[in-house]
Amino acid sequence: METVAISVKLPPFWPHSPRLWFAQAEAQFALRHVSASLTKYYHVIASLPDSVAPD
Repeated sequence: METVAISVKLPPFWPHSPRLWFAQAEAQFALRHVSASLTKYYHVIASLPDSVAPD
């Protein structure tokens, strides 16, 4: 299995407009050819503030 480092730059989370934020995230994934759901999940979770994704 080959490991490839991919740089995905997600904008800060927008609590007032989460649908638009997720659309932006999906656009970044498409531009970087990220298709694995688990990879997307990890990038999204890493970008969410504590107030949105508490323990």
